Amino acid sequence: MKKSIMIMLCSILILTSCGPKYQEGSYEGEGKGYSPDKNIKLNISIDENGKISDINIVDHDENEEIGAVALERLKKLVLENGNGEVDTITAATMTSDGFRAALNEALRNAEK
Repeated sequence: MKKSIMIMLCSILILTSCGPKYQEGSYEGEGKGYSPDKNIKLNISIDENGKISDINIVDHDENEEIGAVALERLKKLVLENGNGEVDTITAATMTSDGFRAALNEALRNAEK
């Protein structure tokens, strides 16, 4: 009996995880980066398959030599990976944290 219940629960879990997790469209998010004056704001596009297809950094006041470069690298990594999981960029921890926070907010807005 327990085995049948476990098989049924596993089947339900597998079936509910199928299909796109995110709804097609454009979504905004923002997060606190290194700059004390302005948050990092971005806009993501989700394609018909539920994947991140584009990221536009809308606004930020990060340091141009470190933070702005890190934002572009993070954007590139997300688009290459096809998901929102990226590591911190060395020497740009707060910028990386702010980018991830903004990205996660946008992805939460895109959830079905």
